[in-house]
Amino acid sequence: MKTWKFAFIVSILFLIGSNTYWFFVVVDQALTEKYQSMNLHHQDQLIADMGNLIVKGIEGKSKKDVLFLLRQAKPEAFLVDEGDVVTFENIAFKFEQDKLVAVGK
Repeated sequence: MKTWKFAFIVSILFLIGSNTYWFFVVVDQALTEKYQSMNLHHQDQLIADMGNLIVKGIEGKSKKDVLFLLRQAKPEAFLVDEGDVVTFENIAFKFEQDKLVAVGK
């Protein structure tokens, strides 16, 4: 009779311990997700702000000039030219009539 009581108490303690562990795992994941989303939103905002500065700074440059500047800035970077959009390291440079109009993701 004492054996089943001991096994029951050990089982209850194990269940309480495992539930506590999983509770902290879930809370950790939730906090991690929140901070990552805040960081990504901040990064997107910085890209948009920097994009506006770039557009204002080189508004007289053609697409060919911008491609030349990007290749000189980082020759080993992955650069994709798709007509009116040039993608440079996951940042899109949008052109209209061979002039830079927007920079974003």
